[in-house]
Amino acid sequence: MATVILRTVVRKIDSFSEWTGKTVSWLMILLVLEVSYDVIARYAFNAPTVWSYDISYMLSGTIIMLAAAWIMVRGEHIALDVLSSRFSHRTNL
Repeated sequence: MATVILRTVVRKIDSFSEWTGKTVSWLMILLVLEVSYDVIARYAFNAPTVWSYDISYMLSGTIIMLAAAWIMVRGEHIALDVLSSRFSHRTNL
């Protein structure tokens, strides 16, 4: 009985993570537009903006933190094998 309840809770958490990740992924369009605007303003018109760095910094952090759970649910995270490739299979478990 407890495992059924636990699986239900985990499924709800996973579905919330998927919904959050899909919603936050739309912020990438805003980030690309903002960085493009800053590059054009800076190099084409020689008019750099003060707020651009802060916006891009905050948007990038938001996207990374909120989409990370979605990536983990889907199993699409990147594993760095710099250290683990030197260990045995048993040690890596």
